Amino acid sequence: YEKLPEIGNKIILTSSLKDAMCLWENLNIPSTSSQSESMTLDPEVIKDLDKRFKKKYILYDNDATGLKFSKLFAKEYGFENIIIPKEFINSKDPSDLYKNYGKKVFIDFFKQQIK
Repeated sequence: YEKLPEIGNKIILTSSLKDAMCLWENLNIPSTSSQSESMTLDPEVIKDLDKRFKKKYILYDNDATGLKFSKLFAKEYGFENIIIPKEFINSKDPSDLYKNYGKKVFIDFFKQQIK
C-alpha cells in the first residue's frame, strides 16, 4: 500500500502480493492486496483510494470465496469487479493466467477488462 502513487487513473485490489506484483509489472497499473479475501476493507483506506484514483478494480481468486467477496466488495465499495473466466483452465488468479497462457494472452485479457 505504501508503494502506491499519490494519484493515478486506475488501481487494482487483489487477493495476494504475487498477483498485485504480476499485474503492476505487466500492465503498469498500480496494484495492492488485502490481507484476506474475506476481510472487511477499512473504510478509511477506501476513502483514501477514492481520492487518489479515478477507477478502482477488484480481482480476487476465481473460487467460491474470491467470487463471493469480490462481488460483495465491488457493490459495497464501488469497485469494478474483474473475473477471470473459467475457460482459462487452472487459472484462478492473475499469476496463474500468466503462467498458464503467457504474457500476450494475459495482457490482451486485461486490456479488454480494464478501460
